[in-house]
Amino acid sequence: MAQVNINILRNNRIKNLALGGLLLISMILSFTFVASNFNATKPIAKSEAMLIIIVPILVIGVLAFIPFGQILESNNGKLILYYRLGSLKFRTKNMGKARAILLEQDELKYYCIRIQLINGDLIDMEKHSTLDWATIRYEEYKKLIDHGKVAV
Repeated sequence: MAQVNINILRNNRIKNLALGGLLLISMILSFTFVASNFNATKPIAKSEAMLIIIVPILVIGVLAFIPFGQILESNNGKLILYYRLGSLKFRTKNMGKARAILLEQDELKYYCIRIQLINGDLIDMEKHSTLDWATIRYEEYKKLIDHGKVAV
């Protein structure tokens, strides 16, 4: 099975926003825990200071390395589109068999990578403003489709 990551920038933005939100929540919770046990007559203990610093770092350190993305996979010529979070796959969509990968320019002068399915449907996968990046991604999609074809 061959795979291609799609919508890379959007998925990185989603992951960064989620990690930022988790960092903020973990910091607020650790500060709230320390504030609830705060006593003005004694200084903050080392364990409380470690809690404020270490817990958010551990949360981000663990979650930052979990893979997240939208994947297009070729399985015996059939295209499958899904989201991946770690080892989990969700929102799976079977797209059918691909006839061709097209690199065309649309009316707004963007270079579009389109997949033409056997039933004639055209699916826009990505749009790029430069031909260089579009050509690189086009070759990745081409390998994906060529991987699914069986030599006769």
